[in-house]
Amino acid sequence: MWTRSSRTSCAPMPGGRSGMAASGYDRPRLMPVEGVRGGLTLRATLTLVYAGFLTLSLVAFAVTVQGMMTRNMLGSVHDQLTQVEKSVSLLWRSGKNPAASEGLAPGTVVQVDIYSLPLGAVRGWAASAFEVPTWQVTSGQQNLHFGAAHAEALRTGGSAFSTVKIGGVPYRVLSTLQERDGRAARVSVALPLVGVDQNLRQLRSVMSLVALWGLLVAFGVAYVVTGRILAPLRLVQAAAERISQDNLSERVPEARGEVGELAGAFNAMLDRVQRLVEAQRRFTSDASHELRTPVTSIAGHAGFLLRRTQLEPQQRESLLTIQREAERLGRLVQDLLELARQDAGTLTVRAEPVPLRWLAEDVAHGLRGVTRAALTVRGDDVWALVDKDRMHQVLLNLVMNADKAGARAVTVTVTAAGTQVQVDVADDGEGISPEHLPRIFDRFYRVEDSRQRGEGGTGLGLSIARAIVTAHGGAMELSSVLGAGTVVSVLLPASAAPDDDLA
Repeated sequence: MWTRSSRTSCAPMPGGRSGMAASGYDRPRLMPVEGVRGGLTLRATLTLVYAGFLTLSLVAFAVTVQGMMTRNMLGSVHDQLTQVEKSVSLLWRSGKNPAASEGLAPGTVVQVDIYSLPLGAVRGWAASAFEVPTWQVTSGQQNLHFGAAHAEALRTGGSAFSTVKIGGVPYRVLSTLQERDGRAARVSVALPLVGVDQNLRQLRSVMSLVALWGLLVAFGVAYVVTGRILAPLRLVQAAAERISQDNLSERVPEARGEVGELAGAFNAMLDRVQRLVEAQRRFTSDASHELRTPVTSIAGHAGFLLRRTQLEPQQRESLLTIQREAERLGRLVQDLLELARQDAGTLTVRAEPVPLRWLAEDVAHGLRGVTRAALTVRGDDVWALVDKDRMHQVLLNLVMNADKAGARAVTVTVTAAGTQVQVDVADDGEGISPEHLPRIFDRFYRVEDSRQRGEGGTGLGLSIARAIVTAHGGAMELSSVLGAGTVVSVLLPASAAPDDDLA
């Protein structure tokens, strides 16, 4: 049966220093440690590279196809123009009306510019002279106007292709220089390019649609394919995330290729790490067991000499120092044993329903006259499923850490938190600097090393406390504001009160 202690506070003792002891503070698992992760994932990068390469390929393909189609269509138009030009030139040289040529395609324009000079003289003309014919024969009201490049091609080669606009409509024109009766003439035939432009626009529309669907399909295929390619890496990642100090037997599945070689090297490294960690654990456990007996013997003999012999002051002081250091070494050996059990997974917890406020009051009662800080317990009468002795050790450690640092007041607050019970141990000390917080839970880490050694701390207290809390399925976190104090919070699984309630 549980009995409630009526004493909930301890009187303060003078001469304390402010601040919670950093001795034994391990890094809390609940403290957020944010990593920097920037850029794209490997899968996204490979997908974008594949899709970008395909985009460039599609663009190059579209440009090539359009260029080929344009050349083919213009080639077909050029063939038609050549046939029409031959027919028109034959009619003109025969003295017939060249515009009366039969079988012309709809929209065909025929224009003959006749000059008064022979062909040889006309070939040496400047570009502007070609625009001043003696008379002109056309197939309609249209009038073909040419640029300097067209005239230069006629002057040097005797024929030229060019594109002109008539009423806003593009025409492809073939012009040749002919001669009849000692007079030169520029025979020009033109065909509209409306059909060619329409075909090219349709081709561009089709190519754009094909490219769009191709890109969508490419993104999908690339995403799926890269996912399958990277699947072994995800298995490696998942296995690596499962590996911890308590689970070094996990191994990464080995695949074929480069990923398999990476997994094999990773597994070989894990084998070496596991052997080293196991050797370290065995050494810690064996050394702790071997040291416990001689350390206890030294402390016992020192105590016996202090009690049963007449000693000079210097001898008594030396024996007191031996006894004090032996006891501190004994606590260190015990802490190392606890950590060895934690690392080996043999830390035992016998959980049962325990009234946490009662337990906190019991700790406070036991520390009456021992701590320099005023200790206060408050909160709810809630029960938790814990090991009474282990949790007594945790609370004792937290309170003593605060007291050893010279806090004037320490408050233990027990509250219900849904399916959990929260225990806060707060002090009014000077707090802990922010640069120490990331390492405050590391083993053997001290904010001020000399201070804690003088108080007899081992630097392992909170590491053990956290291990005990974790073994209960709980969590521990620490927050501190420099100049305002420190709060250590413990979350434990809640429990219903048993039928035999407090007596």
